[in-house]
Amino acid sequence: MLTLEGIFVSLVSHLRSLHCAISPDQLAKLLGVSRRSIYDAVKAGELPYFHLRSSIKFDPGQVADWLEAQMPTRVHVLAAAHRAKEQ
Repeated sequence: MLTLEGIFVSLVSHLRSLHCAISPDQLAKLLGVSRRSIYDAVKAGELPYFHLRSSIKFDPGQVADWLEAQMPTRVHVLAAAHRAKEQ
């Protein structure tokens, strides 16, 4: 059975496995939100991002860190344990 905690841990692990910048569309798909939600979060200064010329890009590791900071404490502990297990 997949739990909300499992989804967060899996998502964080997936983000950490990526080794290239991702686009707003890719991040929206990963997080299950609209592209507009991603741009709104960027505009509000809620998501870590960088510009590459006129494009907005995201460092997957920074997004994983941000996502962990948004998680409830129990999920954060599970994500840290999962990350340690992978190393």
